[in-house]
Amino acid sequence: MTRLFTSPSRARAAIAFSTTLLLFVASPAGAVPFGTFTPRAQAMGGAAVASAAPDDGAFANPALLATRRPDGHFSFGGPMITARVSGRRHFLHDLDRVQSDYARARRVVAACVAPYRCNGGARQAAVAALQRLQQSLVQINGDRVTGDATGAVTIGLPGNGFGGALFADSRLAGGGRADYSSRDRSHLESAIGSIRNSGSANLDPSMTLSSSGRFRGALISEAGIALAHRFGRILAAGIAPKVQRVETIDYTQRVDQASIDYRKGTASSHNLNVDAGIAARIDDTWRVGLVGRDLVAQDYPTVAGHTVRIRPSYRLGIARNGSWFTLAADYDLNTGNPVGGLGARTRFLSVGAELDLDDTLKLRLGVRDNRAAPAGTRATVASAGIGLRILDAHVDASVIGNGNELGAGLQAGVAF
Repeated sequence: MTRLFTSPSRARAAIAFSTTLLLFVASPAGAVPFGTFTPRAQAMGGAAVASAAPDDGAFANPALLATRRPDGHFSFGGPMITARVSGRRHFLHDLDRVQSDYARARRVVAACVAPYRCNGGARQAAVAALQRLQQSLVQINGDRVTGDATGAVTIGLPGNGFGGALFADSRLAGGGRADYSSRDRSHLESAIGSIRNSGSANLDPSMTLSSSGRFRGALISEAGIALAHRFGRILAAGIAPKVQRVETIDYTQRVDQASIDYRKGTASSHNLNVDAGIAARIDDTWRVGLVGRDLVAQDYPTVAGHTVRIRPSYRLGIARNGSWFTLAADYDLNTGNPVGGLGARTRFLSVGAELDLDDTLKLRLGVRDNRAAPAGTRATVASAGIGLRILDAHVDASVIGNGNELGAGLQAGVAF
């Protein structure tokens, strides 16, 4: 009979650790959506909890650091960069167009502001300029954009029983929204009517607008150490305490302002937090995993009186690791709230596959579906990527996208 654990005390410790993590999962609080730290995971739809390479365990599931085969001893991963943006694809371009139309309208209408009057072609030009500005503001009103970018590096000693890693990463996540104010709507309608009827614009000579773009999010930087231990042949557990610096961003810019100084809308705080995970073998090819990230809930106030909330997030994964292929699936156990509150809620189901061609070239495909997406939105995102290994060095690249979201990732590293 195969012994699952090398001693009863280790078995009890593993069971206690697993039970504690599962009790945390019962928390119903909304969490910051899971980030994707490695291009390999991004290419496989985000699936990594049970399928990530042990070298990447510090970011996917610290328990995986203790599941490496005996032929590996050291790894350096980095720099690794992933990024994605969703929402209106031309959001920033549309903001620039509003500012351009505003500058033109202000210049043309200046001759029509009381006590001056414009006639003939000048009157027509002023009306056309204000109508163009109106159209630009209407088009961008209510538009949202969200984004997420991560840079990370890790130095690891994954092992076949015990493993560890030092890691550091920074993640910028947040969103923006444009609003066409009722004040501007009323004033522009009044000015157009006034110019048409009398040739004089009923406007403040400075033509100040109150319509604005709001940006809210956080730059989350962390550094820590991940440690993992395998209990017998079946179960591995890992923990990753870390120092976390959170810089909140809460900035509003009027559309008639040409420059952006987002630093006026930032505030920063430091705290300790921790990630933890477990991984269990079903047989020689199947593995399941469970990870909890940011297990200590924290609230970070913004300069504008809002709050960025860091809450525990949990993800369950299963994977089959064959000799020349990997199949994986992950599922978020709680719903994620967007950082800053300007995007959609998320609950991802991720499925991915990797084909290993002679341990040199790896081809990856994946799909990710947001099970919490509002009805009628594009919730499914496809992904693809490649991995190239030459001697002890490797390079990984990924792309994701649909009609509403685009992203990419790149990583270089060594493992021997």
